[in-house]
Amino acid sequence: MNIFISIIRKLLLLPSLVIKPKKVITFCSYPAFTDNAYGIYKYIKEAEFYKDYRLVWIVLDPKDCKKENIPVEIIHDDLLVLYKKSFLAVWYYLRSKYIFITHGLYSNIPVSRPNTIINLWHGMPLKCIGVMDHKGKRYMANSQILIATSEKFQELMAQSFAKSLEDVLVIGQPRNDLMFVETDFYEKMGIQKSDYESIGIWLPTFRSSTIGDIRVDGLYNEGQISFLDFKMLQELDGFLVQNKKLLIVKLHPMDKLQEYEFSEFSNLLIIKQNDFKSQLYPLLGSTDYLLTDYSSVWIDYDILSKPIGFVMNDVEEYKESRGLTFQNLDQELPGKMIENVDALKEFISEPDKFIVRTGDEFNKYKDNKSSERLMSYLKNKN
Repeated sequence: MNIFISIIRKLLLLPSLVIKPKKVITFCSYPAFTDNAYGIYKYIKEAEFYKDYRLVWIVLDPKDCKKENIPVEIIHDDLLVLYKKSFLAVWYYLRSKYIFITHGLYSNIPVSRPNTIINLWHGMPLKCIGVMDHKGKRYMANSQILIATSEKFQELMAQSFAKSLEDVLVIGQPRNDLMFVETDFYEKMGIQKSDYESIGIWLPTFRSSTIGDIRVDGLYNEGQISFLDFKMLQELDGFLVQNKKLLIVKLHPMDKLQEYEFSEFSNLLIIKQNDFKSQLYPLLGSTDYLLTDYSSVWIDYDILSKPIGFVMNDVEEYKESRGLTFQNLDQELPGKMIENVDALKEFISEPDKFIVRTGDEFNKYKDNKSSERLMSYLKNKN
């Protein structure tokens, strides 16, 4: 692939070769067909203005090109799904009017046209990312436009990707629009929502990764979710059953725990990436409360003005290994800090007691119009 990219780069330097953009819009995310890329894809797919555009989704794993692995909600009359390491994928990439990415795509292949490569990323930075995480080395250097949810994160995104403030649009995140859309999760899982007094979701970030950037951050113990070992998970499940509550634990796609075989519980539903067949953000919007930690998902959930609990027992260790963008993170978080199983039960029992109302520090907009704002900006620029 490196030789292939080198040839393409040399060809692009030939003055006689001019590749003009066509009515092509390209998307790429990890995992495929998800996150901010899917949010903007859904908007474009349904917008009359883009009905004549060829939509291309470039995937990182060839198996995602197979028809049976493409989610139903992705299917579009003019959608082309291509494997990243293919000539056709690079060809469409070079001819795209817009390229929406969340984790990077062909960083070594230049695209000189402005307002073409839009780095949507996959959340606002609480932990160090980009330049700040890679010790000054530029990351996704071909990014031309970035997005942020507020002025606070506009500055952090600009620093993280070595861009000016003008290159970072404070418009919100397209994936957050999906929190206002109906979910098919409960139907696919055979869950009757009326059986439970409340349904919460827990999204822990990884402490040890096996995909992508291989690393260990904070405290990692085999088979534990945060500080909860098997015995504590059993205890929590019993508590949930007794109180008619459901807690969905969606493991991070890069988490080493994806390889661990958990026992089955009754009201504690631990879901791995391969078993998750729905879009995450419609599910998020349907829940009564969120549990998380250093993941930026709480910034998204803040839009809903629902309770948030922070399961964090390794702040100092995580700060030491990964680094955090906030000096005093525990003082910034709009919710309850949870460091033991009793505090977790207290939060789950009456989450509404711990709602913290926020202004526009984290989210300038608390609506489902982020995709619309982004595409309006791009149309005005072209």
